[in-house]
Amino acid sequence: MEEKGCLYLLKFDHLSGEEVGCLVEMLYDRGAHDVQVLPSMTKKSRPGCIVLVDADMPAENMLALARQFGISGFHRVETVHLFEQASYQTLPLTLRYKGRSLDVEMRVKVIDAPSALTPVRPEYDDLVDLCKRIRDTLGVETGLPRLRRLIESRLEAGEPFVVDLD
Repeated sequence: MEEKGCLYLLKFDHLSGEEVGCLVEMLYDRGAHDVQVLPSMTKKSRPGCIVLVDADMPAENMLALARQFGISGFHRVETVHLFEQASYQTLPLTLRYKGRSLDVEMRVKVIDAPSALTPVRPEYDDLVDLCKRIRDTLGVETGLPRLRRLIESRLEAGEPFVVDLD
């Protein structure tokens, strides 16, 4: 599938890390779909940033925000976003640790790709919540990357959705 989009490119070398974080939050608050912050080297070997903003906001709104941070200009690039359609499913999941279990529902994103392998990924927000529930209910700390890998391996294998944390 494809749809028209807009990508803003902001460059600067005068903002602190905290100010860049504030800028990112404000971009999301104003409707940005995605924001990427890339480190760069500017003239005179100054460390700087390039911020890529995927947003439908009018250029005037971006200019007003840029002015607040002392950014005097930016690039606006009209784009075509190519993507696979995705859908979401909710699957039952049982987590086990030292003889105890926790039954939950996990949202997964299914990429509707025309291939034999259909990519399936657990939703990030559900994983974060699940790590907290595992700690509070089963009394064990489980890192998000490990939990994601365990769940994805069950999804890829088509196995029952039971994950052993032992």
